[in-house]
Amino acid sequence: MVLRKAAIIGNVDNGKSTLIGQLLRQTGELKSDQIHKVERLSQLGGRSFTDLSLCTDGLETEVKEAKTIDISFKFIDTPGVRIQLADCPGHLEYFTKTASALSNSEVLVLVLDINSGITAQTSFLLKMAKFFELNSIIVCVNKMDTVGFCAATFEKVASAIKEISEGLEIKCKVIPTSGKTGENLVGRTEKLVWWKGETLMDCLEKQIEIEDKSEEDTWLGVQNVFGGSFSGASEQVQGFLLSGALRPGDFLQNRQTDCSVEIKSVTRWGKNVPFRIETGLVEVRVESKKAGQLRRGDWLVAEKKKADPRCKIKGVFLDLDVGNRSQLTVPVRLCRLFQSEMAELRLLESESDLSLRRFEATLRHPWVFPDGGGPRELRRIVATDPKTGTPLGVGFVD
Repeated sequence: MVLRKAAIIGNVDNGKSTLIGQLLRQTGELKSDQIHKVERLSQLGGRSFTDLSLCTDGLETEVKEAKTIDISFKFIDTPGVRIQLADCPGHLEYFTKTASALSNSEVLVLVLDINSGITAQTSFLLKMAKFFELNSIIVCVNKMDTVGFCAATFEKVASAIKEISEGLEIKCKVIPTSGKTGENLVGRTEKLVWWKGETLMDCLEKQIEIEDKSEEDTWLGVQNVFGGSFSGASEQVQGFLLSGALRPGDFLQNRQTDCSVEIKSVTRWGKNVPFRIETGLVEVRVESKKAGQLRRGDWLVAEKKKADPRCKIKGVFLDLDVGNRSQLTVPVRLCRLFQSEMAELRLLESESDLSLRRFEATLRHPWVFPDGGGPRELRRIVATDPKTGTPLGVGFVD
């Protein structure tokens, strides 16, 4: 089963957590004991209805104040794909956490209150979607029940969203929903008889189609290495196959050391795979002339394919510490997938009004990039404070 990640964000009180809770109930992911717990918490909170937002708002403060403070994750299983739903805070004071989820997602679901329409925060979140290179965007015009499921009111908001998205050069699917009553999440109802488009679940299943990267160059990121204590020994490698394909008998090259390794066996979910396997978590047994050459953060790449090792990188950076920044050149720890490296980060001119800046960074040891760009997962970096681990920003390398 392949994991695909969707971030669900929205303005404050736009019904995001309720929509997720209703979606979980309609897809059968919310079990009877969980429903009973939500009913009990709703009663304790003085609510006269079953508040499905409590399915995702798990912190005590979240339950008391009826708002999302931290990211929570829920899952929906479909044939061959597990969809991870990240419920992100709507308050800008918690945007650091939301940015973390956006940088690690493939699909964005933006929940919008039809009564509020387009706000400055709506535009901000769509601009963030563009920055994080999220090409799959679903906009749920929510709380349709509060306007009597009026088609004209929906079309007015949908047109405004279309205008903004065209200006940003991004594509959005806009659909009507009601998280409270459950309309247009999984099935169709008579209340939205005029709507001939897709449900939210239709959109998720289509947007999260498994992308075929098997014909691309093989890039296997090394997460853990076991064994290999003497010359010629086999090593067991756990990692993530970002692109390409693997099969026993393939030869890969460690771009950090130029050491060549042979794939002896491939395992996924505890089962040996004798045939070609494509992107995702994987465990392989490799053999080389000299063992002990692999370490966490290395990249195994198809032999004779060009790669670009760099100690100096540059790109665009979302500054999450802008309010506290006293200097533009700071020591940081840069992270990329399984890699972590101390670096000096220098922030340059501002790109826009969104705390976006050009950046340059000097790494202590070179990182390898595909020749000519490559997937966003290889270009995405997270900068943290080397002492406290606090996130300072997220960026993309040119």
